[in-house]
Formats: sequence, C-alpha cells, structure tokens
Amino acid sequence: VDMVNGLHARIVDIGRETVTIEAVGSSADVDTVLALFEPFGLAELARTGLVALERCDGSLEEYVSEYEEE
Repeated sequence: VDMVNGLHARIVDIGRETVTIEAVGSSADVDTVLALFEPFGLAELARTGLVALERCDGSLEEYVSEYEEE
C-alpha cells in the first residue's frame, strides 16, 4: 500500500492472491511502477487509455482457459 501511494497510483481491487493497481501518468511514470512491482510478479498488464479489467484472483487469460475447458 505504501509503495502504491508513494507512486501516485491507486489500488482498485484486492483479491486473496492478487492486487489490481491503476497507475496513470507518462510512459516513464508507468515504467517506474512496473519496475518496482516486477519482483512481486505481474499476472496481467494493460497499457492503454480507458480499460476494463475483471476483478478476480489470477488473470483473465487463466479464467478464460478454465472456462474453455468446461
């Protein structure tokens, strides 16, 4: 939480094993956020304008794979 607040980012969702963070700024600002959080592991990344990400543990790719198997 302290890392996120110090980067002018915000936590938008907390799951059991994942945290969804929104970081807005220049490419350099976003690169800084990515570099700091990379050691924790990145399940999914969207670098674009307005986006929608599902609230869940894991990534959408994992969720879709499980859904397709059923």
